Amino acid sequence: MWGQLFCRRKHGGQTDDWWGNNRIEKVIDGVDASFWQVDTARVPNDFEFTVDLGEVRKMSAISYFPRQAVDMDGYWIEYSIMTSIDGVDFIIDVDHAKIAENERHFGRHYSYFEEPIEARYVKFFIHKGKGNIASCGEVDFYESYEIRN
Repeated sequence: MWGQLFCRRKHGGQTDDWWGNNRIEKVIDGVDASFWQVDTARVPNDFEFTVDLGEVRKMSAISYFPRQAVDMDGYWIEYSIMTSIDGVDFIIDVDHAKIAENERHFGRHYSYFEEPIEARYVKFFIHKGKGNIASCGEVDFYESYEIRN
């Protein structure tokens, strides 16, 4: 596990970070089969969670691994990623990225940075999830990456 994990609904309301046993900590537990999931039907479809990496790290890419379910409920349709050194001042690194319906699959989705970034805190905003649900199997952070054709 990388460090502490924080989760809350951006627009207030109940601050539960779990649905059954699918707690937020599961997005960084290193087990692809486990997942976090939250019902967004009663509040606007905008959830966020922040990963505290424990120290400043250099990153060239971040990946999102969706919950492995045939219905794809909770699949991130639109999301943003912000980073911070101190947990107070955040920079937008990925702004309202959209995963088109024909690009949705059960593998990892990568966000690559043109130049490596340094951050201790990584904040994920799920603006829209399929079925009014936000879920995630795993998020991973990469110091370097190689794009293969």
